[in-house]
Amino acid sequence: HGHSNAQMRLILIALVRPALLLTPPPRKLPRPRLIRAVPDEAPGTVLGSAALVAGTTVGAGILALPAKTLAAGLAPTATLLVGGWVFMAATGLLIAEVDLNTACVLDRDAVSINSMAEETLGDAGAKASSAVFLFLHYCLLTAYVVQGGQLLAEALGGADTFVAAPAFAASIGAPAALLRPATVERLNTVLTAGVVASFCYIVAGGISRVDPELLTRADWTAITPALPVIPVVYVYQTVVPTLCYRLQCDLGAVRRAVLVGLTIPLCMFLAWSVVVLGSTPYVAGDSVDPLALARASGDGFGTAILYFSLLAVGTSLLGFATGLVDFFGDLLNLEGDNRPPYLWAAALAPPAAIAALFGNPSLFFAAVDLAGVYGILVLFGVVPACMAWGSRYGDAALDADEAAPEAVPGGRASLGAIAGFAAAIIGLETYGRLGVG
Repeated sequence: HGHSNAQMRLILIALVRPALLLTPPPRKLPRPRLIRAVPDEAPGTVLGSAALVAGTTVGAGILALPAKTLAAGLAPTATLLVGGWVFMAATGLLIAEVDLNTACVLDRDAVSINSMAEETLGDAGAKASSAVFLFLHYCLLTAYVVQGGQLLAEALGGADTFVAAPAFAASIGAPAALLRPATVERLNTVLTAGVVASFCYIVAGGISRVDPELLTRADWTAITPALPVIPVVYVYQTVVPTLCYRLQCDLGAVRRAVLVGLTIPLCMFLAWSVVVLGSTPYVAGDSVDPLALARASGDGFGTAILYFSLLAVGTSLLGFATGLVDFFGDLLNLEGDNRPPYLWAAALAPPAAIAALFGNPSLFFAAVDLAGVYGILVLFGVVPACMAWGSRYGDAALDADEAAPEAVPGGRASLGAIAGFAAAIIGLETYGRLGVG
């Protein structure tokens, strides 16, 4: 009888263990080695991942947008927002494609932009990408902490930004450093829901303030100052490696998370532009920030904008700090979700110090512009196209049956167009900054 019990246990183990290995199911691509790219904890969901994309996207960009687009009007702004959505969705999906191919080659759970660049562009490409990555992240984290500190000071009735900026950074960084990643993702989903709820309140309450005549004004030549802001408005690519890891390297799931996560901000930005541009008269020659005007009014609408702004910057700070901490973890060869608290301190202490000492609204706009042109358009415009080229056609290319499917159709032509477009904007902005001619 004992012998038959032992046999039954063996049969049960034989049946159950393969089922455990296949739960959650591995990615559909014929890549057995990537089955191990399964999170140590429960895997992320498409909805949670889309919330991470949306939360990372809705941040400093949306707060810089009205000041940069007021002169141009609604039609040029809407056109730029739709074009930006297409471009930034494409480059994020290219990063996902390269991520899957690199994870296979390195046999690693989660890989960063740095690892991808090294695998596809060589050592020099990896070092250049790492330098731009650090520049971009510290630039944007500084912008977020400056803005967050200013907003927190306003919310607390005029507290000193010397105290408010570090306090804002700590309020996001401490929970992220000390709680489990799955808990942080749930908190981020709740914060993102708060962003969406306060945003809906602003749009619903703001519609009655809109003057239709203001929406008909269009000055297409005045849209160029908004060009550096659009990449910042849509930047989320830093969390793509995290998505690939949490969604178990399933390209279809990553694509759905990116497209859903990016469409939410597009709809929000369009509605936001209607309300803000439709309720703020433009006076030629005046340089005003419509949001600062609204917050200063002290009414319910201004208060709603204040708290929406705080939540939006908070979710964005969390997304970017996560990306930078993952980058540090990759440099130190830390596996899986092992991210010690000192990495969070390294990510957030320098921006908090700069914001405390030099924080003012003009630093926010300057940091956003620099990050957009020399950070995002290089790292998340030119570089993904070059990496995908190397991954598909270079020495690092995998066999067709092993490689991830093309995340963006169009082959060499689409990759050339993406890199060329980003390089053209960088050149145009540099030309303008140098004041040549």
